[in-house]
Amino acid sequence: MSDAKRTIAYLFLAPMLGLGKTTLQRYNAVNAYFDDGEMPEQARQHIALEVSEHERFFCVLFADDPGDEAQMMFFSQLRTAQLHVVDYDVDDGHVMFVFRVPITYAEAYDAIEAGKYSEVPSNYRDKFFNKASNLYRVLTRDPSLREYYERQLDITLPPDAEVYDRPDPTVECFRYRGSPAHS
Repeated sequence: MSDAKRTIAYLFLAPMLGLGKTTLQRYNAVNAYFDDGEMPEQARQHIALEVSEHERFFCVLFADDPGDEAQMMFFSQLRTAQLHVVDYDVDDGHVMFVFRVPITYAEAYDAIEAGKYSEVPSNYRDKFFNKASNLYRVLTRDPSLREYYERQLDITLPPDAEVYDRPDPTVECFRYRGSPAHS
């Protein structure tokens, strides 16, 4: 899947897992989400027990290939990762992994979820994004990116405008059913 079809959660939250884009693609990561509107109650209860009120969580959906031993080993490793909270089958071909966002990154999560990318703290931005990448340029509200969009769209952006779309809950929440439960 190309980055053009990736969710904002995938682009800006999945890097905190410490896995490169290639690794996620190799093991069939479909996308990441701020929530799952039809998360099983048992999983939601597990999150309530495991994730403090000051922490956040996000979900990563994988296409499940039971015949792929390397993927099964990868899933086993994910289950032992410090950020892993719970995982569950979505349907016959997909599994959703839920990961906690450490308190130290809660501010970054909140800024990303609100579409205020330039308010993502530098400790998060500098740790997970290459300074030469377009995503880093979004997080720093890079003037050249702003100029590019103004030329492409033939508009003048307000001085405080971000240079990336705000998250759309109907896209960013898997199986959207209204506002995300943990917003």
